Amino acid sequence: MSGARRHRAIWVINAACPSRCSYCDIGSQRSVPTLDAVEVARVARELLEAGFREVVFVGGEPLLCPELPAALDVLAGKCTVAVFTGGIPGDPRRFAELVRRGIDRVVLSVDSGDDHENDRLRGRVGITSSVFAMADAMRAEKPGLDLSINSVVTRFNADTVERVWERVRAYRPTAWALTLAGDNFTGSPEGHFLSREQLAQFYFERVPRYAELVRPSTHLVVLPVPLPYLEAGIPPARWGSARDEHRAALDQELDRYARGMHNQGFVEKYGCPLVGVDVSIGVGGEVYPCSQAPILKQPYRLGSLREASVSAILDGDSFRRFEAGVPHEACRRCWAPSNVEPATLRARIARRP
Repeated sequence: MSGARRHRAIWVINAACPSRCSYCDIGSQRSVPTLDAVEVARVARELLEAGFREVVFVGGEPLLCPELPAALDVLAGKCTVAVFTGGIPGDPRRFAELVRRGIDRVVLSVDSGDDHENDRLRGRVGITSSVFAMADAMRAEKPGLDLSINSVVTRFNADTVERVWERVRAYRPTAWALTLAGDNFTGSPEGHFLSREQLAQFYFERVPRYAELVRPSTHLVVLPVPLPYLEAGIPPARWGSARDEHRAALDQELDRYARGMHNQGFVEKYGCPLVGVDVSIGVGGEVYPCSQAPILKQPYRLGSLREASVSAILDGDSFRRFEAGVPHEACRRCWAPSNVEPATLRARIARRP
């Protein structure tokens, strides 16, 4: 595969995390040995050599990873670097300096606009004040820093997630992503999936209202986007008014979403636009063939960066077998189309089978 096609690497650089979000299975990775600083720097160089244009560090809590600076020293100024953080107790200034070492975008994980409720959802008292203190410190360190917000939407916060915007709007976020809870690592948080009724309210009532709330300064990202709206290019502000025109197809799509099958309709019709273009790296250097959380399971592991380079793994037989076998079960459960560059997505849909 040509390196010119490659785009994003999601790097789960550690499993340590002060939060205990009940929809997240990062705990299953805490016994996995992480890469050391020399290995981290080598992998960072290999990602650049393979043509990746964006590296997104997730965890765990990537800012707690002692090896993160080794990666930043390699990547700074050579690709876009983003970091997800849910906040870390203590003085945030000790982490703020990292943004000058090569972080272009920080994504704050906030699931409720009420601090007490967000603490409860994220499993640690005080974690909400910590994440906003960190945002303040990082903006002071780098005034032009790109801040975005990610909110995981579950059956427990679907009715109140709008309050997140009230809490974050003063930070002028570049984007606010609303992500339905889904598979990650060994678990599947089925108890957190929205009910069928909640899904209809979310897509046809709440999202159009949110789209108007955040205009024009913030981009609203919804993961996943129902396939009929993707195909027709209908923006979120019109999802309510366009419902009747696509009702039968939307009903089928939301029936799937209620079971966590967020991508079944798209991948069975159009295939996968992310395989090999995006990639994931696990806590111990495992390589997976796309950037979506449901792929982070042992059956889809392509190889180890302790044993081979990024390019060697992506050019190997394991990758070709995975690509030929799409859609796998994990492919039906991800948010892939919502993470594809718009021009790429339009071109794929234009080649309607």
